[in-house]
Amino acid sequence: MAGQIFAQVQNVSADTAYRVSVFDLFGNGSREVSGSPFNLNPQDMSPQFPVFLDATGNGTIRCLDANGQPLCPDAPVPNTNNNIVTFPA
Repeated sequence: MAGQIFAQVQNVSADTAYRVSVFDLFGNGSREVSGSPFNLNPQDMSPQFPVFLDATGNGTIRCLDANGQPLCPDAPVPNTNNNIVTFPA
């Protein structure tokens, strides 16, 4: 089984709230992460959720708004102390 890290997403907009669905893209799949979708007001950060790591030690997630539109490009989640992906791009 692949390793996992914990990541978070943050709404960095100044005035727009989002309902964001987050998907773990490990192994060319698309699995919605625990706790998703998240309702995030401006500057809010989601709770931590697990993301699977590939052979290089990184994960990748996709963030979609309530209409299924991407909020940022498929985002790498490096295995560091700061596993925060921000949106909108």
